[in-house]
Amino acid sequence: MSVEARFRLGLTLLIIGLAMPSGVFLVPLTDWPAEVKAAVAGILFFGFEIMALPAAAVMGKENFERILAKLGGLLGCLKPSGEPGPVRHAIGVALFLLPIVPTYIMAYVPSWLPDSSPWRL
Repeated sequence: MSVEARFRLGLTLLIIGLAMPSGVFLVPLTDWPAEVKAAVAGILFFGFEIMALPAAAVMGKENFERILAKLGGLLGCLKPSGEPGPVRHAIGVALFLLPIVPTYIMAYVPSWLPDSSPWRL
């Protein structure tokens, strides 16, 4: 098998792996038992991770690293330039930590919430 054919086959496997998670939405429409549905949905959900190994084996390390380098270059332009300033850092920390407060209230002190609250467990 030529190098070009191996590259194309490996790339095809990667593309199939990228498309597999979209099949998860079709699994509930089948008449299969719940155990089979769960197994098939799990395989489809992790399709890229499952297909990446055979794709790398087929196309070879050099071609796989070439594809990853291209993707890294394309995604690298999305990264914000420079370091975040103190205001941006404080906003990020607040956005990360603030959702934790209602979670702890709901879990450990639900009596603080009104009786009619939909958050009350």
